[in-house]
Amino acid sequence: LLIIILLIIITRQSHRIEVRRRTAEQELLESRERYRALAEAASEGVLIWSGQGIHVNKTLLSWLGFTEMELISRKPSDLIPDGGLSRFASPEDMYNDLSVRIIADCTLVGKDGDRKQIHADFSRILISGDQAVMMVARPLQVSHDPATVPFDKRLMDRAGMGFFRSTWARKSRFLAANASLVQLLGFDAESELARESVDTFFIDSEEHKLYMEMLQSGGEILGVPVKIRTRDGKMLWMNLSMVTRSDLPGEKWYEGVLELLTPAMSPDFLPVGELNDENLAVRASKGEWPGIPHFKNLADVWTGFPDQILSRILGADSTEAIRAEFKASSRLAGSLIEGGADPLLIVRFISRISDAITQRVVGMLLTETGPAPAAFAVMQLGSAGRGEQTLATDQDNALIYEDVPDEQAGEVQKYFLALASRMNDRLADIGYARCKGNVMAGNPSWCQPVSKWKEYFLKWTRNPGPEELLEMSIFFDFSYVSGNRELVDSLRDFMESDLRTNDIYFHHMAAAWKPFTPGKHVLETPEVSLKRLLMPLTGIVRLYAMRHGEKEPSTVEKCIGLYKRGTFSREILTGTIQAWKVLMKLRLISQQEALRAGEEPGNLIDPALTSVEMRYLLGKAVQEIDNLMLMAANDFHTH
Repeated sequence: LLIIILLIIITRQSHRIEVRRRTAEQELLESRERYRALAEAASEGVLIWSGQGIHVNKTLLSWLGFTEMELISRKPSDLIPDGGLSRFASPEDMYNDLSVRIIADCTLVGKDGDRKQIHADFSRILISGDQAVMMVARPLQVSHDPATVPFDKRLMDRAGMGFFRSTWARKSRFLAANASLVQLLGFDAESELARESVDTFFIDSEEHKLYMEMLQSGGEILGVPVKIRTRDGKMLWMNLSMVTRSDLPGEKWYEGVLELLTPAMSPDFLPVGELNDENLAVRASKGEWPGIPHFKNLADVWTGFPDQILSRILGADSTEAIRAEFKASSRLAGSLIEGGADPLLIVRFISRISDAITQRVVGMLLTETGPAPAAFAVMQLGSAGRGEQTLATDQDNALIYEDVPDEQAGEVQKYFLALASRMNDRLADIGYARCKGNVMAGNPSWCQPVSKWKEYFLKWTRNPGPEELLEMSIFFDFSYVSGNRELVDSLRDFMESDLRTNDIYFHHMAAAWKPFTPGKHVLETPEVSLKRLLMPLTGIVRLYAMRHGEKEPSTVEKCIGLYKRGTFSREILTGTIQAWKVLMKLRLISQQEALRAGEEPGNLIDPALTSVEMRYLLGKAVQEIDNLMLMAANDFHTH
């Protein structure tokens, strides 16, 4: 009886277990059927690559023309040859590489060689604990055609040189571009440009990768200077803005604008009358040339183009001819200011003209006096050394010459002092005012041999005080202009090697800039010095650049280099460049207005007399300078 009872209990338990097992199997079967029905009914193609091979739904089978058995032994790279999948030997390899989803536009190749453009979304999945990869694909034409969607108004309002639209992918390609961009990049038709990848035009591939990461994380980048290489190999500085766009079905793409910052660099100048869009510095949105509506024809306009002015300066044979070109360049700079050109473009143009004039003056003087008794070089200092001269910039220059035996030192310095004094006189006659602080090559203190200049830099770096701070803000931004470039390079190498072993210098320099912190009430006074506001910004950026070996001359280029190194965050980068551009734009506008009124251009403005928008931007600039100086206080321990 006991055995019978136990058998009954065991039998009932076994029956219940079997019922639950059958129920679970039925539910699993129904679930699989539901998922299979959904996959088969989907308009998208679904592919799963696992250890058991490739499995696809009916939609993808119909696109490919294969049978299920024909696909099992294949790899995804056989079906998508341009997707970069050939590097994956197994689904486990691709699973491990897919830390994030990969979304790309690629080509699906069928059994008979038929090709279909698809939008593929790769992600990793687990099947019974095994690693696998799933791809969901849809034809590009299923979504909105991005080429039919109007450009984003945020970009059109920025009034750049060329507009474009590109695919949303790592290797994005052009979908649309206006005629200006096609010509600027050296192509004859938009169809030719459509075959190119956007990244091929970036000189620095890491820079392109960085901007793509910024777009994918933030959705936009606005007003970033980049170096672009055209089809024929020319290098152009461009101002890049891009935003991410999408439509309701989920299709994404990029829209961008490229604005020319400098004329095309070419040793062969075009003759008068032959125009090329690559050589246009700025153009208003309606097509007219800003600031010169009274000119009768484009041949007259062409005489004022930057490369033509530079060509005539370098070929001038008299001071009067150079003075005429200086005035022509000033008028063109005024036109650029009134036309709303980027301030970086304007200050670089003014600086290039200054360098060319100084170079030509030195050449003329050497022709008059004969060869120099020793190798020498003329240097531009301060804003001229950074390539950031404005309409109110005076002379800031110096002369360096090679060390000579003591018995020759007196005569050699006498010669170079005479040469430098005549250079300063000639530049003043042309139109460059003398430096009120006498920071000119004609000053015996700033006309010295290499060894003396090294003593100066040692003094400035070893014991920086108020006087040293002023001198460093001028002399630490030096650039070669004329003569023997190796002398200037050797001085720069000495400065950089000394600073790398002198960490206390950076602490003292950061502390020395603290009194220049603008503060939130600086804009409440009737007279605000824009030059004084810019001094701590350029000074702190220079400090970081020297600390990290960043050799680019201009403030904007230094900021970009520091961002690439990871020293500046994205917020500091964009905030500092925007502050620099706002302050520089205000300086240029106020100076141009003063010149038009027949007054001496300066650096003082009354914030109350500016527009509401400009007062807001000015306040943001002051805030960004405060943020930059606060970061320096933390990094260089000056609290």
